[in-house]
Amino acid sequence: MIRRVKNTAAVILAMAGMAFAVVALAAASAAPAGAASLSSASAASPDFTCPAKAVCTFYGENLDNTPHTWWPGNRSGQWWNFNNLGVNNPGSLRNNSAYCVWLGTQAGGSTGHYRFVDGNFNAAVPNLQHTYGWFFITAIAQCGEQPPS
Repeated sequence: MIRRVKNTAAVILAMAGMAFAVVALAAASAAPAGAASLSSASAASPDFTCPAKAVCTFYGENLDNTPHTWWPGNRSGQWWNFNNLGVNNPGSLRNNSAYCVWLGTQAGGSTGHYRFVDGNFNAAVPNLQHTYGWFFITAIAQCGEQPPS
């Protein structure tokens, strides 16, 4: 009888210990109240949502929603249309690459509205309002005064 009670007590303590471990793990992974969200326009570099050496566009205006990752080696040297690549015009962008990124309402750099993001700064650009339908990733870090043609 005493042996059975000891075994039962050991099982109860083991189960309680496992439950405590699960609760402690969950609490450790939760962000504290008031902590900045990973999707905010923080100065974190690089942002966890965008890999190092990549350019990421987000549908959300504040670096939120799932990013679409662009690798400069695959998409540099010409104007690319977001819709032709099956992606909506971005609401925001993060440049974790070493290259200048141009955004434009049109390709070619002669007419339309353009905006650039220099490389090597892990720069975040929120509130693009889905205006820019084209992008160009250059082979240099600093953008010039005029968009590439």
